[in-house]
Amino acid sequence: MRHKIFKYLFLPFFLVPALTGFAQYTVLHNFNWANTNGFEPTGSITISGNLLYGATSGGGAYLAGTVFSMQTDGSNFSILHSFGAGSDGYSPDGSLTLSGNMLYGVTWSGGLYHVGNIFSVQTDGGNYTIMHSFNDTDGTSPYLNSLLLFGNTLYGMTPLGGLYGPYGFGVIFSINTNGSNYTVLHNFGIDGSYPCGSLILSGDTLYGMTYGGGVNDYGVIFSVQTNGSNYSPLHSFDSIHGGHPYGSLVISGSTLYGMTYMGGTSNDGVIFSVQNNGANYTVLHSFNGFDGANPHGSLTLTGGMLYGMTSKGGNGDSGVIFRVKTDGSNYEVLYNFEVDDNGLLPYGDVAFSNNVLYGMTHRGGTNVLYGVIFKDSIFDAGVQEINNNASNEVKVYPNPSSGIFTIQVSPSPLREGTMTAEVYNMLGEKVYSNNFTGTQIQFDLTGRPNGLYIYKVVNSDGNSAEGKLINQH
Repeated sequence: MRHKIFKYLFLPFFLVPALTGFAQYTVLHNFNWANTNGFEPTGSITISGNLLYGATSGGGAYLAGTVFSMQTDGSNFSILHSFGAGSDGYSPDGSLTLSGNMLYGVTWSGGLYHVGNIFSVQTDGGNYTIMHSFNDTDGTSPYLNSLLLFGNTLYGMTPLGGLYGPYGFGVIFSINTNGSNYTVLHNFGIDGSYPCGSLILSGDTLYGMTYGGGVNDYGVIFSVQTNGSNYSPLHSFDSIHGGHPYGSLVISGSTLYGMTYMGGTSNDGVIFSVQNNGANYTVLHSFNGFDGANPHGSLTLTGGMLYGMTSKGGNGDSGVIFRVKTDGSNYEVLYNFEVDDNGLLPYGDVAFSNNVLYGMTHRGGTNVLYGVIFKDSIFDAGVQEINNNASNEVKVYPNPSSGIFTIQVSPSPLREGTMTAEVYNMLGEKVYSNNFTGTQIQFDLTGRPNGLYIYKVVNSDGNSAEGKLINQH
């Protein structure tokens, strides 16, 4: 397990005006072996109004996985379908695609040829239908591959199968929502192999990534027309600037964003951007283990911010929830997965709705091995500097501290008069407040739990500066 080094969590010197948030993490549901509940999800949550839909790779009536629904407040968890009966399918290893009252997905195994299938099921659990059973030559064993819906056509990928049967490098396929016209659009090879994510669409062009293949065999970013023509590798990954992506891309305008599982300065993966013609590939952030490592999912883009999770790294080496601006600035860890009961090792994405992130973990929870569904509410505060003069510094020391902290404000005429020092926990609760004059104030958190806190200094005009501190005793 990695050592608990916290230096990436705070700015111990001058506080620049930054987007800082309070995050309130809540477990909504604990998966378990009993009561045909389902366990070990590897995909992501799908949101529709106040309902959450998802799938688990194990559990259910036949221990072969489930499709489930639940209210956004955690109530009314319901198994819509249990996999494993006959040629039904085994172990859905991706996210669900919702259209009207129908859910679409894929299974890793099962089906007529035991290498997975494409299925549909109504949102009330009715009319489960096998739309297509993979047969090696047309695709094999989708893993973390979800379906993309456009009109009446579903697009997807498998990491194996194709021209070389079970030893193939994977395929891109399309199929109508009624199960007709299954078509292999592209067989992967040295120009990209083993795709473990999903496709995105812009106009009539599909974009995606592969885990392997390309010039350096670290995977590629590619584009292809919806009819399968004009397949083009746009970028070949390498060991330095990011390699072996597991997830999918997101697009904004002409810019694609994504993550890799490996590569970067610490070989813990990167967040990157690239133009949709392959130009200007840029590493926005290199994970360093302490701020997350080895993302096993995709990014979620909203309001100029990219949100995501890593499967490892962080305080407990069991993953983090993070966000970062689309230009790569203001990387921030929102939550560390480090307590068994709260979930460990997330393998999917976060879904965003009404300033709340929803997601799942593959392990952890009160049942240790089986995973959880969670929400993480984000409360942002617009922060201003007390004064825009760079010589007017606000510092906190020591940081981390065993409980006794000092906030120091550099002398300035603008600092004259009474100021207020406040400290908040990560639930947004004020745990300390006191007025002071002069240039510094000392406060004591030895009676408070270890962890991350937010401090704020407010002057008589109502302007404020704030930062993070670590209570560690």
